[in-house]
Amino acid sequence: MPYIITLLIMKIQPKTNLHLAQQDVFYSQLLNPNSPLYNIGGYVIFNGDFNVNQFKSVIQKLPSAFDIFNLEFDFSSSIPKFSPKQSTVNIDLKELDFSNELSPQKSAKEWMQSEFNTPFDIYGDQSYENVLIKINENEFWWFMRYHHLITDGYGCSIKINYVIDEYELLVNNK
Repeated sequence: MPYIITLLIMKIQPKTNLHLAQQDVFYSQLLNPNSPLYNIGGYVIFNGDFNVNQFKSVIQKLPSAFDIFNLEFDFSSSIPKFSPKQSTVNIDLKELDFSNELSPQKSAKEWMQSEFNTPFDIYGDQSYENVLIKINENEFWWFMRYHHLITDGYGCSIKINYVIDEYELLVNNK
């Protein structure tokens, strides 16, 4: 529903200036293009029975619940702008399996740190990343990384709560 509201508002004014806080992030990124300081996110640990397919279906619903996944940026003018994409995007949930590693948790943490040390290309198409990491049969980690242009710490916590709530509803058949 929120995405529909955004689309209705954006029909009135198709391209909108970035918020001043977003402009600050954008210009700072231009000054420090190789800096990962503009990455935000974390990981959530799921222990016990875990239904990968149910989790994937929740992740794939994110663009219908959060408009940040449906934005495109235009940095060609003096003031950066954004607008909604013409169609809702599909979120790809990558899967990694560290269960055969000698130390799966250590290997997963090293991989995640490497990802967080990699800046997003602000001129590229992707400003977020979701990965499901298998540690063992009873432990999965959901890793998420976003560019600060599209969310902040509070937004991350809202998305995490949404995903956990929706996943629990699915697996508990509510």
